[in-house]
Amino acid sequence: HVVIEVETSSSDPGTSSELASVTVSYTNMDTHETDRLSGTAKVQFSESDKAVEDSLNKSVLADVVALVSSENNRLATKYLDDGDLELSRLTLIKNADYLRSNSVLLPAARGRLSRYATGNTLQAELLDGATSNKAKGAIAARKSGRALQNEIEQQQRAVPSK
Repeated sequence: HVVIEVETSSSDPGTSSELASVTVSYTNMDTHETDRLSGTAKVQFSESDKAVEDSLNKSVLADVVALVSSENNRLATKYLDDGDLELSRLTLIKNADYLRSNSVLLPAARGRLSRYATGNTLQAELLDGATSNKAKGAIAARKSGRALQNEIEQQQRAVPSK
């Protein structure tokens, strides 16, 4: 995945703008030859909430939600490592809520996002009653978090053949 967040200045409704062009060369592991993929990212401006909703690429949005949640989980792990167990727990709970609310908006990714939410909730529960980051529950929460982060960050989707 490559995720780039951009902010654009507003523009008149109905106008569009190209944000980026990308070309990637890579060695195809099946053919051992160099393949190339190209693509562009464009935006169209609208005042219509429905037009905006209809234009969402929900598959990409689900991947972004998962990546943002992984960064939130990584932050919770940092708090845990720093010894702030309560802030770590609160960050995990907030992240689980973020994942649950987005799973409702993204039905095709509901199972995956709900599973990630459950993982964050379980991590937070492991921290309940822990008094240090060396406690058994804290160590289990850290391991669980790292596993979840790795799972999210290693997600791969096949690119359709031409």
